[in-house]
Amino acid sequence: MPVQIMNEKRAWNDNVLAFSFDAKVTLLTTPVKGTITVADRDVIIDVDFGLMEKLLPSSQKAAIETRIKGLLT
Repeated sequence: MPVQIMNEKRAWNDNVLAFSFDAKVTLLTTPVKGTITVADRDVIIDVDFGLMEKLLPSSQKAAIETRIKGLLT
């Protein structure tokens, strides 16, 4: 199922990017929010998927993590 991203917001504060958006799948819309911290040698991504996290099978969670790591290497 495709996910529609709505109401996207992002703001940098020093080396931390705070972001949020609403993720819509069929009739369900849930807020997603998090931060990305950029250090000299590390990038730390912290995401709260809200209700979407409970609905995602573990295989899809692993696929999302792999895609994000792939973007950073």
